[in-house]
Amino acid sequence: MLAHTVRDARRTIGTPEFVERFVDVPRFLECCRECPAHGRTWACPEFDFDPMDVWRSRRWFHVIVRTLAFTADQPRSGLDPDELRPQVMELFTAEKRRLRHRVVVLRARHEGSVPLLAGSCELCARCTRLDGRPCLHPGQLIHSVESIGGDVVGLVRELFGIEMGWSDGTSLPEAYHLVAGLLSDEPVL
Repeated sequence: MLAHTVRDARRTIGTPEFVERFVDVPRFLECCRECPAHGRTWACPEFDFDPMDVWRSRRWFHVIVRTLAFTADQPRSGLDPDELRPQVMELFTAEKRRLRHRVVVLRARHEGSVPLLAGSCELCARCTRLDGRPCLHPGQLIHSVESIGGDVVGLVRELFGIEMGWSDGTSLPEAYHLVAGLLSDEPVL
């Protein structure tokens, strides 16, 4: 496992302001269409609803950025891509699972709230969407900020002062950042 620390930061922004500054459904739908997960899970576009309806449904967006910062003793360059990719995916899977738990707990505490999670849905080994069947867990399905048109790179930069880092396949950035949150009518959680 990659040596790292985890820390969360949270900000609250009015949903109308968030939409004005960070939502562009057509732009991010095009990005989603380039993703290998596009159309392969019920959490990914194309949707049978207007993503703007989700944004308009609640007054506040409580954003969580989970930072996975690599420790000083973690080698960060010259890494074998065949070893690095599965380690990064294992890290993302574990941290997304923990982050999912956090937003699910928040949703349970705040009636009527809408959770959003980083990346695609990973509830099932094979999504029923591939077979043209309905979701097996519609009550647990959580869309990502990106899938409904949110600019996570822009929001992380502007709301948290963080520049996102990426890997070139043989190196690690200083940190990875996962974005999740809760849409709610409550200004304070």
